[in-house]
Amino acid sequence: MSALNSYFIPGDGIAREVIFRDLGRYLGPDATARPGVGDSGNYVGVSGYWVKAHQNLTSEMIAKLKVDTEQWRKEVGAVAYTPSSFYDPRRSHWGPPTSVAQPNST
Repeated sequence: MSALNSYFIPGDGIAREVIFRDLGRYLGPDATARPGVGDSGNYVGVSGYWVKAHQNLTSEMIAKLKVDTEQWRKEVGAVAYTPSSFYDPRRSHWGPPTSVAQPNST
């Protein structure tokens, strides 16, 4: 089996959640991606992903990741955020509410 190639792709338009979830579908189960910053050529200082895989992502695959990211962002944006029932901004202390009965110290 051939060695894994390591290369950088710019992250513009590609959500971390999408590339992590879909990379194996494009490049196989051994493919990995980690967030990072480019360090050579036109990518010095550019935020993106370091990919390790047996083959490179094609421009069509990258375009599909961007389309999937747009769709994912629409789906996530449509879900209303519901804060935890534990959090109440009116609480002024940590610990149980004062209405909780405390054990007797007799």
